[in-house]
Amino acid sequence: MFIGRQKLAFARRLDNWQDLADYFDIATSERHSFAPGREPQGVWEWLEARQRLSELPEALRFIDRTDIVVEILAPLSTPAALPGVTWQGSPFPGLRHFTPDDAMIFFGRNQETAELLARVQRERFVAVVGASGSGKSSLVAAGMLPRLHEISGGQHWQWVRFTPGDPGDDPFVALAVKLASSLERHGLNGRTIAERLRASGDLAALAELYLTGQPAAAELLLFIDQFEELFTLTAPEHHRRFIAMLARAAQSPRLRTVLTLRADFYHRCLDHPSLAALLGRVPELCG
Repeated sequence: MFIGRQKLAFARRLDNWQDLADYFDIATSERHSFAPGREPQGVWEWLEARQRLSELPEALRFIDRTDIVVEILAPLSTPAALPGVTWQGSPFPGLRHFTPDDAMIFFGRNQETAELLARVQRERFVAVVGASGSGKSSLVAAGMLPRLHEISGGQHWQWVRFTPGDPGDDPFVALAVKLASSLERHGLNGRTIAERLRASGDLAALAELYLTGQPAAAELLLFIDQFEELFTLTAPEHHRRFIAMLARAAQSPRLRTVLTLRADFYHRCLDHPSLAALLGRVPELCG
């Protein structure tokens, strides 16, 4: 099921091996038999001897080590095509970025996708920073989003994608347009959503409405593509309040944000202390 390199990487990464031993009810006497400094490897071999390695991914998720599942134990393979499904048309999108619908033909970014998925599991604000044309949008859209189910509870997550400058110079409108279809049942339209966000910045309350009827594990993931549009296409009077809204959203237990940003606009983010703090806390993944 797993190869030797995965075993070694697992042993190097796992620091809370006692939690895993508790999960499997490994007796204290057996734990003392593990070689000092090599206890994680001992847990692996204990499971291997009992043919229980297949239970390891679920156990790691239970002890909040999904990062090991995603980055080490998950097979580095491309999304499997559905049985009997043949891709129609050219597999090369040209100048447009890949979308979630293109996941089955998105190849060659497995390691970056796994790293991004692990960061999104650990952090509520993640920036994908890279040069123009380096594939940042495709990495998120065709790499990460189709694999959210690999995160514990991720199969219930909802996501919305928007760019700050579409359809105009107000980023609150850009977000409201994407939220409106799901919030209409609560009597909210695009205009009222934008006004509410602009006035209070309380995106968390709207996220709760958006997730009405979803399991408790469900979260709302904001995919802000081409974040540099905030500085190039939107009116300056919106910048401070929009960034304050994102900083507040990063504290919400049911909201996560992933944004893509051209590296040559990184310095513009640093002009805003709250945004600089978010970027400084989360290592950016260069696309």
